[in-house]
Amino acid sequence: MTCWAWPCKLIAARCRRTVQSASGWESPEQIPRLVERELQIWRLDVRGEQGEAHAAAGRALLNAEELLRAEAFRDERARREFVAGRALLRRLLGSALGIDPKDVEFAFGANGKPQVTPAAGVEFNLSHSGGMVLAGISRGLAVGVDVEWIDPAFAEGAELLAIADANFHPAESLSIRESASHEARLLAFYDAWTRKEAVSKADGAGIASGMKVGRDAADRQSEIQPAAAEPSRGEKFDYFVQPLQVAPSFAAAFAVAGGQRTPALYDAGRMFAISASPESR
Repeated sequence: MTCWAWPCKLIAARCRRTVQSASGWESPEQIPRLVERELQIWRLDVRGEQGEAHAAAGRALLNAEELLRAEAFRDERARREFVAGRALLRRLLGSALGIDPKDVEFAFGANGKPQVTPAAGVEFNLSHSGGMVLAGISRGLAVGVDVEWIDPAFAEGAELLAIADANFHPAESLSIRESASHEARLLAFYDAWTRKEAVSKADGAGIASGMKVGRDAADRQSEIQPAAAEPSRGEKFDYFVQPLQVAPSFAAAFAVAGGQRTPALYDAGRMFAISASPESR
């Protein structure tokens, strides 16, 4: 992030009020300013007691409809993911729009893709799985994110390969098929799945669109071809797609329109912890 005052160059860590981790995810106390055509990706771990505290802190930002939706979850972890995810999204969007997080209003655009209303050029996407929340936000660039807990018992052998053949690019299916072990096949499967989801969500068409993401999409800007099941859609979609290392036992990826982009990576745990502390109330 840019520091505007020259003394920040000398004490950058203090000016940004962040903690840099070995994995590249910074832990800010406050949300950094979102500049034009920048991509920020945020993670929030809501597992365990710390996750309970994050969800408790986030409930105050949700509206009545969101709280009702949260109560509909029978699984406590799923409820926690939803509450903390919506709270994180409200905080990010409130900061980008210059309004109170509670005042953020959502609508649905083409194909049911969530957006803020009134439209303000801010794009966002949210995903959660297995106690991990992932959010992407940009000013001016369509973005999609996906995170998946790698379930060791998800599928084996022919079942896993059948799912891959039905959903993935032939090169991805071949990579999964040629993996040396079940663990390696699962890793390859989830890698392909998260990239496919990220592109579909950035496009707004959802996973049911049937777009098949080529293996090379993880490393360069790629053209995403609609699957043969949709012959009427002849246009090409141009996204930069890349995997993310969020935590052990998770696969994740982001997709962004407009060419290659290096995202700013932030962990929201410190920010949530500060908001939940008695001193901040």
